[in-house]
Amino acid sequence: MPAASLQPCPVNFYANMPCPEGTRAAVLGSKECKAVVVTPCKAGEFSATGKTPSQKCPPGLFAASAGSTQCYACPPGYASKAGSVACTPCAAGRYNEMMGQAECKACPLGYFSAAAGATSCEPCPEGTSADTVGSMECKNKTTTLCKKGEFSASGKSPCQKCAAGTFAPATGSTVYPWVASLRVDDGVGEWHFCAGTLIAPSVIMTAASCVVDPNTGSTLDDKIKLPLVRIGGYRRRGDAPGDYDQRKVTRVVVHPDFSWGFLEDTPDNDIALMLLDAPSTRRPIALPRHTAKPQLPVRVGDDLWALGWDWTPRSELQELQQTRLRMLPLSDCQRLQRGAGDGGSELEVGQQGPDFLSNSMLCDVDAANGPVAPLVGPCFGDGGAAHFVKGQRPGEDVQIGIEAWNPEPCGPAAGAITSVASLRPWIDATVDLLAQAAGRDAVAAAARQARQAAAVQPLPRRAFGGGTLFGSKSMSV
Repeated sequence: MPAASLQPCPVNFYANMPCPEGTRAAVLGSKECKAVVVTPCKAGEFSATGKTPSQKCPPGLFAASAGSTQCYACPPGYASKAGSVACTPCAAGRYNEMMGQAECKACPLGYFSAAAGATSCEPCPEGTSADTVGSMECKNKTTTLCKKGEFSASGKSPCQKCAAGTFAPATGSTVYPWVASLRVDDGVGEWHFCAGTLIAPSVIMTAASCVVDPNTGSTLDDKIKLPLVRIGGYRRRGDAPGDYDQRKVTRVVVHPDFSWGFLEDTPDNDIALMLLDAPSTRRPIALPRHTAKPQLPVRVGDDLWALGWDWTPRSELQELQQTRLRMLPLSDCQRLQRGAGDGGSELEVGQQGPDFLSNSMLCDVDAANGPVAPLVGPCFGDGGAAHFVKGQRPGEDVQIGIEAWNPEPCGPAAGAITSVASLRPWIDATVDLLAQAAGRDAVAAAARQARQAAAVQPLPRRAFGGGTLFGSKSMSV
């Protein structure tokens, strides 16, 4: 072979042979291979082997020691930047309720956190306020009660006049910050289809029949099952963005014993809980203590209030409406709901009807007109709405029931509601389950960030070893 055609050995080769494992030839034409110097990853970095080459931990994760093979999610109340060796506690006035967060969030108006490392913000005590986001304390304020026909979130100044179709019968009237409108996820949230209530910063409670076909039990389309939610808004259309919080539902849990045989008159456990993609800044409604049937959570004849957008024969009401209802004894529920699934007719042969003495349902009627011919009441579009006892002070409303179903046409008979008190143990357990799911989602999101970072700057195949950075899977609810 002519000398002019000779080529130098490529990198990692010598004498036309590859370098042995653990050695390398860094330049062309090397006559020998030298031992590779491998060092452990620095703290705040990781690799599949725990050695170089490595990459920084993504934001929200940390690696406290050198030689780490993975990064760990920061706990609630903490956050971290990329390449962190430790998590930093949220400063006073800020909080984090989930794991694996890159930044802490500022407390919303009316809330504060006095100490570092907060996982939530506290509402300002009566007579005080926090007028800026990120407040570390609440200050005393001079206020007056709202006049009749006016309202505010606290019942005190500053107030605004009630919109057309609504009223405030007493001084100090409050809004309902916990009211929620479920909307088809068309990217905008234009179409309202059911109501709900905020029961925890990241959890909405509604009727199972809003997300599952009540006649067949089949799951509805994801645009309905995982809807957009507007919290604290008062109008179907026309609310300014600042009038409500809009969130996306990421998970939904339907009661495992939800009975969807409405045509067979056996409805029961009509309840579902939804996890939001981010906590709402609005105040959740309170729930009653556990009360097992046949006991009632309130006395027979006590007033309950209900909210919705379809309380009259007029369809597509724009303004939120409210009506006063009256709790009925279970014996009346049993009698009045016979055959209510098909418009109030008597049961057909072979149908047993709901057993209100043992199931999770209650019923109420319009307080002014009674069960014979009520003029107002729940209607299409009000499924999942709260039936509640009004509190004496802001934040003291208590939700007794969830609008489940009503005879058609709207208004001629008593309506059935799901008893929140009967299902309180399941509600508490499911809220905890969703909180765990939210934490797992945060860790999974951080893992995806890590994989994306690795894709941008790929590690050598030998160094990565074909392993995964994180082994936990996102829980399916």
